[in-house]
Amino acid sequence: MNLGQCKLAVIPLRGSAGDAHEQVSQLLYGERYEVLGEATEGKWIQVKSIEDGYEGWIDYRQHFPVEEAKAQNYICIEPMIRLEQGMLLAGSLVEEIPDQLFSLFKPVDKKWSADLVAGWAHRLLDSPYQWGGKNMLGIDCSGLTQLAYRIGGLALPRDASEQVKEGVEVLFGGHQAGDLAFFQNVKGRVTHVGIVLDEQRIIHASGKVRIDQFRPDGIFCAEENQLTHQLHSIKRIIS
Repeated sequence: MNLGQCKLAVIPLRGSAGDAHEQVSQLLYGERYEVLGEATEGKWIQVKSIEDGYEGWIDYRQHFPVEEAKAQNYICIEPMIRLEQGMLLAGSLVEEIPDQLFSLFKPVDKKWSADLVAGWAHRLLDSPYQWGGKNMLGIDCSGLTQLAYRIGGLALPRDASEQVKEGVEVLFGGHQAGDLAFFQNVKGRVTHVGIVLDEQRIIHASGKVRIDQFRPDGIFCAEENQLTHQLHSIKRIIS
């Protein structure tokens, strides 16, 4: 297997080979990937994330080949950490950390915590929305849920349409902090996801990471005085 590992703070993962193509996701520092192929005379490399199986293209200049992409032992839990050599974003995976930074990281194998998921997502309030993003500088709805759950101790697929297949369904009124709420378009297709904070509030990425009212029919935005997302289902992710 031809392997690589992200050695930059973040690498855009594009849907096709080329800078002008859509960013579909991102690789964060320490994340591992399998090399699947190349295009445009080797200037773009097709990869598959080992962390969540997502496929896309990266610039060859951002590729770091490794003989064995080791699993990292610690995960960054701060939204951003500035280092002399650059910075790390929340969700980054690291193998060794200077002693003075241990309070900013936790072991990857920490037990699942729903409270940690909801609490950490709250720290990303007002982060701008960015399609395909999964860090505080730009994040989409499923990037927020995937990242919060990673820090909480569980791995989720990348897209809302895949995340909805996880866990067990709960009815509105039986939901609790940390549950995932999914929302549908007019055709019934899941297109949005958020994290339940309590009986009446949800945090999600729409324009920015924001907190809105959670109702039986969906998300109600007080600023716009309207229902912005129609509820599809609520899922509880079990470790």
